[in-house]
Amino acid sequence: MHRLIGQYFFNNNYNEVQLNIDDVKVYEKGDTLYSIYNMQKCQLTVEQFNNIQQQLYSGIENAGVHINNNIVFICAGDEKYIGTMVDGMKRHNDIQQVISIVDTSRAVIMMEQGAEERWGQLCIDISKYLQKVTLAMYEKHIKNEVSGAECEDDEWDVYSRSTNKKTIWQEIKSGLIYGTIWLAIINVILHISTHMVGYEKFGAIVEQYANNWIRVTEHSEWYRVITSMFLHSDMDHLVGNMLSLCAIGTHLEKIIGRKKFLFAYFVSGIIAGLASLGYNMYLNEDINSIGASGAIYGICGLFVIVLVAHRDRFGKGNAIRLVIYLVLVGYSSLSTPNIDHMAHIGGLLAGMILGIFMILIPSRMNKNKQVNRYED
Repeated sequence: MHRLIGQYFFNNNYNEVQLNIDDVKVYEKGDTLYSIYNMQKCQLTVEQFNNIQQQLYSGIENAGVHINNNIVFICAGDEKYIGTMVDGMKRHNDIQQVISIVDTSRAVIMMEQGAEERWGQLCIDISKYLQKVTLAMYEKHIKNEVSGAECEDDEWDVYSRSTNKKTIWQEIKSGLIYGTIWLAIINVILHISTHMVGYEKFGAIVEQYANNWIRVTEHSEWYRVITSMFLHSDMDHLVGNMLSLCAIGTHLEKIIGRKKFLFAYFVSGIIAGLASLGYNMYLNEDINSIGASGAIYGICGLFVIVLVAHRDRFGKGNAIRLVIYLVLVGYSSLSTPNIDHMAHIGGLLAGMILGIFMILIPSRMNKNKQVNRYED
């Protein structure tokens, strides 16, 4: 955590003061020092801390730099130890020393009373930075755990670089790395282009590319199972599906990766189409089915399994909330005409089954390997 705080100061053009102490980082800007102590693994004694501070002040004075303030960040999880350290810290007569405790479990910085007015915003900004970086690290760790890849302990610098402030164009470019966004873009382009030709021609497009069991089985037009996923009846149909896709898909894709996400999306969509096709064949109804909702339900089903498999990190409540959301959406759609419920059910079940084999089982096997390695 102390390195992440140091990276924040480095990213914001603070000057690093070179020290030969691994667990201490110091930065300087204006008349203020920012001292960061990592006491999570190696706990300094009060005497050691005071000696380091005194050497630091002496070195700064010898360099001809005038310092009025020293903001001390202490990264430690032992509250009793922190209390002992704070009580024993010496104060330099000419330098205002402000103690800030870093809650490493929540990535939050707490500053001593009386200093919030001047330095409080800095602590808020650093806390937001830490939370953003650690979230990215958790997502990377889970993705590696799912894929079975080794996770490097020192990958913090990769994530901290990715959290620097970006321009609008940089934000747009970073969003385009997601397959989710490209799926949404393709759907929007196809919707606009197919509706610009007029209602009658759009009807002809639906007749040619919609999922229809008669055309599929009797004329072997199996491409319809896929092409139907990229057609939408109207703007409401498109917007509803794309909002759901982007809201859920981008988060899931961060965790499992682009390839697994796109594989699950299309497999769920195909199975949803086959479920719809089989159900309409059973009812002997000649119905054209279009829309991406079957694939999106599949993504939701997969996300439920991800949340269950990693409930220790995401919390048990998130999976429950997602299930409740799906139930409410499904229930509300019962009163809406022309909804392909069987495609939704087929996609949801397909996504959950894929999640079991792609996420849950590999995750359990990986944890068992780690336990066995530890026991050996």
